[in-house]
Amino acid sequence: MDCYICHRPLSGKYYLDFWQHPCCASHYETGQVLSCTSCQSFTSVSEALRLPDGRQLCPNCQRLVVSTEEQVTRQKKLILMRLNDVDITFADRHLDSVPVSIVTLRQMCELRQADVSVSNKGMTLTTTTRRGLQTSYTHHVYVLDHLTRADFTLTLAHELLHVWQNEHGLSLPDPSCEGLCNLAAWYVLHKLPSSLNDYYIKTLEENTDPVYGDGFRHVLARYRQVGWEGVLQEALDGCL
Repeated sequence: MDCYICHRPLSGKYYLDFWQHPCCASHYETGQVLSCTSCQSFTSVSEALRLPDGRQLCPNCQRLVVSTEEQVTRQKKLILMRLNDVDITFADRHLDSVPVSIVTLRQMCELRQADVSVSNKGMTLTTTTRRGLQTSYTHHVYVLDHLTRADFTLTLAHELLHVWQNEHGLSLPDPSCEGLCNLAAWYVLHKLPSSLNDYYIKTLEENTDPVYGDGFRHVLARYRQVGWEGVLQEALDGCL
Protein backbone atom coordinates (compact mmCIF):
# COMPACT_ATOMS: atom_id res chain seq x y z
CA MET A 1 0.00 0.00 0.00
CA ASP A 2 1.38 3.40 -1.05
CA CYS A 3 1.05 6.77 0.65
CA TYR A 4 -1.65 8.90 -0.98
CA ILE A 5 0.60 11.97 -0.73
CA CYS A 6 4.13 10.84 -1.62
CA HIS A 7 3.13 7.61 -3.43
CA ARG A 8 5.85 5.62 -1.70
CA PRO A 9 5.25 2.30 0.07
CA LEU A 10 3.97 2.78 3.61
CA SER A 11 6.20 1.73 6.44
CA GLY A 12 5.04 1.74 10.03
CA LYS A 13 2.38 4.09 11.35
CA TYR A 14 -0.02 5.77 8.93
CA TYR A 15 -3.36 7.62 8.92
CA LEU A 16 -6.55 7.14 6.87
CA ASP A 17 -8.97 9.82 5.69
CA PHE A 18 -12.73 9.42 5.08
CA TRP A 19 -12.04 7.80 1.71
CA GLN A 20 -9.55 5.34 3.23
CA HIS A 21 -6.62 7.11 1.57
CA PRO A 22 -3.48 6.21 3.57
CA CYS A 23 -0.95 8.85 4.54
CA CYS A 24 2.50 8.50 6.11
CA ALA A 25 2.46 9.50 9.75
CA SER A 26 5.46 11.77 9.13
CA HIS A 27 3.49 13.87 6.60
CA TYR A 28 0.41 14.10 8.79
CA GLU A 29 2.17 14.85 12.05
CA THR A 30 4.44 17.54 10.61
CA GLY A 31 1.63 19.51 8.99
CA GLN A 32 2.51 18.65 5.40
CA VAL A 33 -1.01 17.31 4.88
CA LEU A 34 -4.36 19.03 5.29
CA SER A 35 -7.89 17.66 5.39
CA CYS A 36 -10.14 19.10 2.67
CA THR A 37 -12.93 21.09 4.28
CA SER A 38 -15.32 19.98 1.58
CA CYS A 39 -14.78 16.21 1.32
CA GLN A 40 -12.35 15.35 4.17
CA SER A 41 -9.80 13.92 1.74
CA PHE A 42 -6.10 14.29 2.52
CA THR A 43 -4.35 16.89 0.38
CA SER A 44 -0.83 18.24 0.43
CA VAL A 45 -0.31 21.82 1.58
CA SER A 46 1.17 22.70 -1.81
CA GLU A 47 -1.94 21.52 -3.72
CA ALA A 48 -4.64 22.81 -1.37
CA LEU A 49 -6.59 25.97 -2.11
CA ARG A 50 -6.58 27.85 1.20
CA LEU A 51 -9.41 30.36 1.44
CA PRO A 52 -9.25 33.53 3.58
CA ASP A 53 -12.06 32.22 5.80
CA GLY A 54 -10.01 29.19 6.86
CA ARG A 55 -11.45 26.59 4.51
CA GLN A 56 -9.13 24.48 2.39
CA LEU A 57 -10.01 22.54 -0.76
CA CYS A 58 -8.26 19.58 -2.34
CA PRO A 59 -7.56 19.65 -6.12
CA ASN A 60 -10.59 17.49 -6.91
CA CYS A 61 -13.00 19.75 -5.03
CA GLN A 62 -11.42 22.81 -6.62
CA ARG A 63 -12.39 21.43 -10.03
CA LEU A 64 -15.97 20.79 -8.91
CA VAL A 65 -16.74 24.22 -7.43
CA VAL A 66 -19.94 25.94 -8.63
CA SER A 67 -19.04 29.56 -9.31
CA THR A 68 -20.63 30.86 -12.53
CA GLU A 69 -24.17 32.06 -13.20
CA GLU A 70 -24.50 29.37 -15.87
CA GLN A 71 -23.56 26.63 -13.38
CA VAL A 72 -25.98 28.00 -10.78
CA THR A 73 -28.83 28.11 -13.32
CA ARG A 74 -28.14 24.57 -14.48
CA GLN A 75 -28.15 23.09 -10.97
CA LYS A 76 -31.24 25.08 -10.05
CA LYS A 77 -33.13 23.63 -13.04
CA LEU A 78 -31.99 20.09 -12.30
CA ILE A 79 -33.03 20.35 -8.66
CA LEU A 80 -36.40 21.87 -9.59
CA MET A 81 -37.09 18.99 -12.01
CA ARG A 82 -36.48 16.44 -9.26
CA LEU A 83 -38.66 18.33 -6.79
CA ASN A 84 -41.44 18.67 -9.38
CA ASP A 85 -41.31 14.89 -9.84
CA VAL A 86 -42.70 14.53 -6.29
CA ASP A 87 -45.19 17.41 -6.65
CA ILE A 88 -43.15 20.02 -4.82
CA THR A 89 -44.09 23.10 -6.81
CA PHE A 90 -43.81 26.85 -6.36
CA ALA A 91 -45.80 30.00 -7.09
CA ASP A 92 -43.26 30.78 -9.81
CA ARG A 93 -43.21 27.40 -11.54
CA HIS A 94 -39.67 27.76 -12.92
CA LEU A 95 -38.35 29.91 -10.04
CA ASP A 96 -37.11 32.48 -12.55
CA SER A 97 -38.02 35.22 -10.07
CA VAL A 98 -35.99 33.61 -7.27
CA PRO A 99 -32.36 34.77 -7.51
CA VAL A 100 -29.60 32.53 -6.17
CA SER A 101 -26.58 34.55 -5.07
CA ILE A 102 -23.19 33.12 -4.13
CA VAL A 103 -21.70 34.94 -1.15
CA THR A 104 -18.62 34.76 1.07
CA LEU A 105 -18.70 33.16 4.50
CA ARG A 106 -18.61 36.56 6.20
CA GLN A 107 -21.48 37.85 4.05
CA MET A 108 -23.47 34.70 4.82
CA CYS A 109 -23.01 35.13 8.56
CA GLU A 110 -24.03 38.78 8.32
CA LEU A 111 -27.20 37.75 6.49
CA ARG A 112 -27.92 35.11 9.12
CA GLN A 113 -26.87 37.44 11.94
CA ALA A 114 -24.82 34.56 13.28
CA ASP A 115 -21.24 33.87 14.28
CA VAL A 116 -18.84 32.88 11.50
CA SER A 117 -19.16 29.14 10.90
CA VAL A 118 -18.45 26.96 7.86
CA SER A 119 -21.69 25.11 8.61
CA ASN A 120 -23.64 28.21 7.48
CA LYS A 121 -23.94 27.31 3.80
CA GLY A 122 -27.36 28.62 2.86
CA MET A 123 -29.95 31.28 3.65
CA THR A 124 -33.42 32.05 2.29
CA LEU A 125 -35.01 35.46 2.75
CA THR A 126 -38.73 35.70 1.99
CA THR A 127 -40.76 38.91 1.90
CA THR A 128 -44.52 38.53 2.20
CA THR A 129 -46.83 41.15 0.68
CA ARG A 130 -50.58 41.20 1.37
CA ARG A 131 -53.05 43.22 -0.68
CA GLY A 132 -56.58 42.53 0.45
CA LEU A 133 -57.13 38.79 0.18
CA GLN A 134 -54.11 38.27 -2.07
CA THR A 135 -50.71 37.27 -0.74
CA SER A 136 -47.52 37.30 -2.76
CA TYR A 137 -43.97 36.27 -1.93
CA THR A 138 -40.54 37.47 -2.94
CA HIS A 139 -37.62 35.16 -2.27
CA HIS A 140 -33.85 35.45 -2.42
CA VAL A 141 -31.62 32.44 -1.82
CA TYR A 142 -27.98 32.84 -0.78
CA VAL A 143 -25.43 30.03 -1.07
CA LEU A 144 -21.88 29.96 0.29
CA ASP A 145 -19.06 30.32 -2.22
CA HIS A 146 -16.58 27.56 -3.14
CA LEU A 147 -19.07 24.70 -2.73
CA THR A 148 -18.64 21.61 -4.88
CA ARG A 149 -21.47 20.67 -7.22
CA ALA A 150 -22.76 18.04 -4.77
CA ASP A 151 -22.59 20.39 -1.79
CA PHE A 152 -24.19 23.20 -3.78
CA THR A 153 -26.98 20.83 -4.85
CA LEU A 154 -27.55 19.75 -1.25
CA THR A 155 -27.63 23.34 -0.02
CA LEU A 156 -29.88 24.73 -2.75
CA ALA A 157 -32.36 21.84 -2.52
CA HIS A 158 -32.52 22.45 1.24
CA GLU A 159 -33.15 26.17 0.76
CA LEU A 160 -35.84 25.62 -1.88
CA LEU A 161 -37.84 23.65 0.69
CA HIS A 162 -37.67 26.74 2.89
CA VAL A 163 -39.15 28.64 -0.07
CA TRP A 164 -41.90 25.99 -0.34
CA GLN A 165 -42.68 26.17 3.38
CA ASN A 166 -42.72 29.96 3.33
CA GLU A 167 -45.11 30.02 0.38
CA HIS A 168 -47.50 27.77 2.30
CA GLY A 169 -47.28 29.88 5.43
CA LEU A 170 -45.90 26.99 7.47
CA SER A 171 -44.34 27.42 10.88
CA LEU A 172 -43.17 23.93 11.77
CA PRO A 173 -41.00 23.15 14.81
CA ASP A 174 -37.35 23.58 13.92
CA PRO A 175 -36.53 19.83 13.72
CA SER A 176 -39.46 19.21 11.34
CA CYS A 177 -38.74 22.35 9.32
CA GLU A 178 -35.04 21.63 8.83
CA GLY A 179 -35.63 17.89 8.63
CA LEU A 180 -38.00 18.37 5.69
CA CYS A 181 -35.43 20.57 3.96
CA ASN A 182 -32.74 17.95 4.51
CA LEU A 183 -35.05 15.23 3.18
CA ALA A 184 -35.30 17.18 -0.08
CA ALA A 185 -31.51 17.49 -0.19
CA TRP A 186 -31.10 13.75 0.53
CA TYR A 187 -33.65 12.85 -2.15
CA VAL A 188 -32.15 15.10 -4.83
CA LEU A 189 -28.62 13.84 -4.14
CA HIS A 190 -29.87 10.32 -4.83
CA LYS A 191 -31.41 11.47 -8.11
CA LEU A 192 -28.47 13.57 -9.40
CA PRO A 193 -25.43 11.27 -9.16
CA SER A 194 -22.02 12.87 -8.57
CA SER A 195 -18.66 11.56 -7.39
CA LEU A 196 -19.09 13.19 -3.96
CA ASN A 197 -22.78 12.45 -3.38
CA ASP A 198 -22.17 9.41 -1.18
CA TYR A 199 -20.07 11.53 1.15
CA TYR A 200 -22.71 14.23 1.52
CA ILE A 201 -25.52 11.70 1.90
CA LYS A 202 -23.55 10.09 4.71
CA THR A 203 -23.05 13.46 6.42
CA LEU A 204 -26.81 14.05 6.30
CA GLU A 205 -27.62 10.61 7.67
CA GLU A 206 -25.03 10.77 10.47
CA ASN A 207 -25.47 14.40 11.51
CA THR A 208 -25.65 14.48 15.31
CA ASP A 209 -27.27 17.92 15.54
CA PRO A 210 -30.64 17.66 17.36
CA VAL A 211 -32.34 19.91 14.78
CA TYR A 212 -30.68 19.11 11.46
CA GLY A 213 -29.72 15.50 12.25
CA ASP A 214 -32.45 14.16 14.52
CA GLY A 215 -35.01 16.25 12.65
CA PHE A 216 -33.93 14.74 9.33
CA ARG A 217 -34.04 11.18 10.63
CA HIS A 218 -37.55 11.77 11.99
CA VAL A 219 -38.81 13.11 8.64
CA LEU A 220 -36.93 10.37 6.75
CA ALA A 221 -38.71 7.74 8.86
CA ARG A 222 -42.07 9.31 7.98
CA TYR A 223 -41.07 9.41 4.29
CA ARG A 224 -40.29 5.68 4.36
CA GLN A 225 -43.72 5.03 5.84
CA VAL A 226 -45.96 7.41 3.87
CA GLY A 227 -43.88 8.64 0.91
CA TRP A 228 -43.53 12.19 -0.32
CA GLU A 229 -47.27 12.76 -0.63
CA GLY A 230 -47.83 11.80 2.99
CA VAL A 231 -44.88 13.83 4.31
CA LEU A 232 -45.94 16.97 2.46
CA GLN A 233 -49.55 16.58 3.65
CA GLU A 234 -48.38 16.16 7.24
CA ALA A 235 -46.30 19.31 6.86
CA LEU A 236 -49.30 21.20 5.48
CA ASP A 237 -51.46 19.88 8.33
CA GLY A 238 -48.80 20.97 10.87
CA CYS A 239 -48.35 17.47 12.29
CA LEU A 240 -45.03 16.41 10.78
